[in-house]
Amino acid sequence: MNNMQKTKKYCNKCSQDTWHIVLFSKEYIDEDYFENDRPQYYQEYKYSLIECCGCGNISLCLDTDGVEGSHKEYYPPLTFRRKPKWFIHIIWQSLTDNTNADLIDEIYIALKMNMPRLAAMGIRALIENIMIESIGDQRTFDKNLNEFESKGYISKIQKEAINSVLQAGHAAIHRKFKPTQDNLTQLMDITENIIESIYINKINADKIVVPPRHKQSKSVK
Repeated sequence: MNNMQKTKKYCNKCSQDTWHIVLFSKEYIDEDYFENDRPQYYQEYKYSLIECCGCGNISLCLDTDGVEGSHKEYYPPLTFRRKPKWFIHIIWQSLTDNTNADLIDEIYIALKMNMPRLAAMGIRALIENIMIESIGDQRTFDKNLNEFESKGYISKIQKEAINSVLQAGHAAIHRKFKPTQDNLTQLMDITENIIESIYINKINADKIVVPPRHKQSKSVK
């Protein structure tokens, strides 16, 4: 094991660059020759099956170099944001509408596959569905948002944050807005906070068992 080749790559499970053992590697060259046996097309592919030395997670790395440029691909794809641990509660305990659980799943897939516009659109759809599920459809985003606040589901500060999320999703659909990774991080921070405050905090609060207060007996004089 100590004689095996090692390389430093990003580990999805550890969420950082870690040392990996190269379990298997193979190179493949794709080239075509034309005049005077000179290569007119050249692309080199290097496949590496790697195992994280920290957590044991296994992934496939593809390095390419040639006329099409140099880049790296990973399978599973690199994940800059993992699902929160409470996600399983959303699936089994919190959401009465499976559409919302599916949307959450699809948003994280879009993030993993580097599809920022689709992620922003999905976030917008998710927030809208959660509001309608909670307070009914008030016909417009503004009315839904106002009713969502008035019913006590969110605070005034959260309302302003949600409005920013909705505007970002609207811009991705209608104004060719392409969110950056920082933009998506901010959108997901807001969205996860809203979901957790509405669903998960209620679950955790219900689990808290407070013993009843004992009545003090009156002293006999």
